Amino acid sequence: MKFKSFITIVVFFAASLLSVSGHAVTTDEGIERNYPGSSGAVSTRSTVGTPLTTLFAANNAFAGNTFDVEVLSSTPVVINGFDVNLDNVGSTNTISLYTRQGSSVGVENNPGDWTLAGTDSNVISAGIDSPSHVDISNIVLQPGQTYGFYIDLTSYPSSSFQYTNGGPTVYSDANLQITTNTGQSSPAFSGSFTYREVNTTLYYSPQALPAVNVPTLSFSMIIFASLLLAVVGFIAVRRKSNA
Repeated sequence: MKFKSFITIVVFFAASLLSVSGHAVTTDEGIERNYPGSSGAVSTRSTVGTPLTTLFAANNAFAGNTFDVEVLSSTPVVINGFDVNLDNVGSTNTISLYTRQGSSVGVENNPGDWTLAGTDSNVISAGIDSPSHVDISNIVLQPGQTYGFYIDLTSYPSSSFQYTNGGPTVYSDANLQITTNTGQSSPAFSGSFTYREVNTTLYYSPQALPAVNVPTLSFSMIIFASLLLAVVGFIAVRRKSNA
């Protein structure tokens, strides 16, 4: 009787630990992981601009995500960097960003449809559900356009790229709209998993429009132009009278 009571206590204690630490799942990469839930931590690298966040609540992982970004504002927008969700806290990782004009849907694994926008080889993992900042910037998006984004953990398996099952889901503010799409395998463009929600924050700023220089005339230039017009008019009148 005492032994049964002891077993009951052990089982209850183990269940309590599991409920606190999270739940074990087999990810897209074929690894069993225990997800603790969102930590609510902030990025540890410098960020510039307005943030637009999807979520940081991973329950799956592999090597990247595709998603769409639509510009809702009437002026161009510049991406100044972004955060991602990685495991293996403290590890140094390489992240590449590919973009395309038009949706990512249907071309997730066609490398010829994508352009490499930049690579950051010094992405330090902040741990699962804590934003890890990627320093890839100066990506200009035009108003009214939709762009496909593909974030690839090029250094996989230095870490695993964390994301969330579900979607497509829309996240937006007054200027940008993110629509989630797929999880991606490694190497890049080698396979997709639908649907998966990217865990990211995009940092953006409105692009400053170039100043328009309005030419001005000095007083002397105005006098010269007036005299020139008078001479032209005089010559035209003389020609007409001689005819």
